[in-house]
Amino acid sequence: MKSIILSLILILTAANAALAEHIDTALLDSIAIPVVYIETVDGEEPACDYVSPPEGSVGAGITNATKVPGRVVMKLRGNIIYDSGDYVKGESGMTVKIRGNTSAYGVKKPYKIKLQKKADMLCRGNDDVYKDKNWVLLTSAWCLNTRIGLELSRIMGLQWTPSYRYVNLVMNGDYRGIYNLIESVERNENCRLNVDAEQGYIVEMDAYWWNEDVYFDTHFTDAEKRYTFKYPDPDDITEAQIANIKEYVENMEVSIDNGTYPDYLDVRSFSVWMLSHDILGTSDAGGANIYMTRKDNDSKMLMGNLWDFDTIGYDAEDWARIHYSDFFYFKKLFASSNREFTRTYKEVWNEVKDKAFSGITAFMDSLVQSDEAVEINKSLVLDARRWDDINKTVSEQTTNFREFFATHKPWLDNAISMLDADNAISAVSTCNVCGNEAHNLAGQRVTDAYKGIIVRNGKKYINR
Repeated sequence: MKSIILSLILILTAANAALAEHIDTALLDSIAIPVVYIETVDGEEPACDYVSPPEGSVGAGITNATKVPGRVVMKLRGNIIYDSGDYVKGESGMTVKIRGNTSAYGVKKPYKIKLQKKADMLCRGNDDVYKDKNWVLLTSAWCLNTRIGLELSRIMGLQWTPSYRYVNLVMNGDYRGIYNLIESVERNENCRLNVDAEQGYIVEMDAYWWNEDVYFDTHFTDAEKRYTFKYPDPDDITEAQIANIKEYVENMEVSIDNGTYPDYLDVRSFSVWMLSHDILGTSDAGGANIYMTRKDNDSKMLMGNLWDFDTIGYDAEDWARIHYSDFFYFKKLFASSNREFTRTYKEVWNEVKDKAFSGITAFMDSLVQSDEAVEINKSLVLDARRWDDINKTVSEQTTNFREFFATHKPWLDNAISMLDADNAISAVSTCNVCGNEAHNLAGQRVTDAYKGIIVRNGKKYINR
């Protein structure tokens, strides 16, 4: 079966390449979106192998992603705004490789660029602050997902929101479509996740741990999830460092179980992160890219940045799946006898609910009416021609999100109002007909596995 799937991927890739219509660079230069030109040494294409998880684990990933050297140039309306120079290891140029997990299985690949000399590829005019070696070219079936997710992150005030811009990509003379050029998730004390160089950590609760060389387990982890490192780099980390962060995480897990978690984790940070995903309605628990940071040995654990918005906006009448999933700690935090997390979560909601939804709406209004939307739409047309696909316009995509948020906000407001900030079990109203058996609000009998509001013995409960 695996060989059949890989053969189909290769066939689809070749078919799409054959169907691709040549896009003239003069046409790209007429669009007011930067064009990223990547020319690799000898025209070599980045490649990878596709791998399946071991028994008991989940996901589909890639391995042996080749780092191909070359040069990257960015132009805006034909004028050069960035040039890495030709590849000279440690001095100039860049390497490019395929990145991602399931996203790498598509015919339109996401890429990671590593510059040999730090620079700000977003060209914000201050390399001293924003320069870095690592940049990502993200693709999405819905190009506005990432932008809306990051706009909410900015409104919510997470510790860091990655910056990005839309670009069109041409690799070795072949137009590849519209991408998000974005800052990668890593330590950078000036402009990304600020953790101490000696004592700090950035870790990820990772469904794809089995595809990493360095990881650690804890009391909470299992075959579906373990911790991997974004910082320190797995190539540089020591056994002592792994033991240090493992001990802290395990102590934090014990504190969640016994209710002393405010001593180990920043409650507001965890609340803001969870609420952000609840607002977005993220449906993928394991793929939500769950980063945590600890700045130094005297600091509490913080939730990191939001990342990966491919599954936002799907179910307007449900929590984000990570809210009640066993993949991370939120289910335990909501159920804890210590109600500080739930109280803080509700406090944050009451602080931000109006500005979050009005801010997203205002952002979409402004974008749809902007000159940028015209240029994005032009790029989406070319992208669809390249991949023999259909892309929705900026207006069509925002319409979908407006419909989602219009239904989701009142549902979320009602659901959050029923979270009990004083008692671990929420009993919020009465019903005279249900008896000891559990029923949903439609009066249908349900099992204990049912997720949502249930009625038993005349009272409503939120069952997670």
